[in-house]
Amino acid sequence: MEQSPLAGIRKLKVPRRIPKFLTFEDIHRLLTYTGSLRRTATVRGKQVHAMISILYYLGVRRAELVDIRFEHIEKVTDSEIYLHIFGKGDKQRLVPFPAPAFEAYEKYVRYRPESPFPHVFISLHTLHPMSKYDVNNVCAQLSKRVQLSKKLTPHLLRHTFATHLHLKGQPIEHINRFCNNTPGVGLDGADEDHPRKRVYR
Repeated sequence: MEQSPLAGIRKLKVPRRIPKFLTFEDIHRLLTYTGSLRRTATVRGKQVHAMISILYYLGVRRAELVDIRFEHIEKVTDSEIYLHIFGKGDKQRLVPFPAPAFEAYEKYVRYRPESPFPHVFISLHTLHPMSKYDVNNVCAQLSKRVQLSKKLTPHLLRHTFATHLHLKGQPIEHINRFCNNTPGVGLDGADEDHPRKRVYR
């Protein structure tokens, strides 16, 4: 049998599909809606605005969002605030807590009902920690109420966070560290190239 003429030729790598993301206009429309005075007049409205703000401004995963506890937040100064995130495979990372997201967080926790659980996001009915599916439901409801270019999901907001950082000039390596997509450095800030030092310089 004759050898195939394609023998020895390496297969071409098919480029990975570019992740979907929301436009800057989409995000403005979404946060304007969730942060409106009418929506934030209730505790639930404040909670939803804080959730969406943290998902977008910090790029956390759905499971990471519902696992945020009060002790995970590190306030160094009024303008330097961080969130300790415990992600997949027990990996821990430290990310800056941008002012718009922290402001939404503070407005929510000021009215958050007392709960025996240390989680920031709780069910306002049972006072138990919010589930991942509760986050899905919030996004699904917002998709119906806000006109966006794509269906809103927690994962889409994470892709949007990373894409918008890149469009604003952040290096891919730093974005990967924010998202915990590659091994990062320790939380002591010893690495001069760590996002903790770059963002607050």
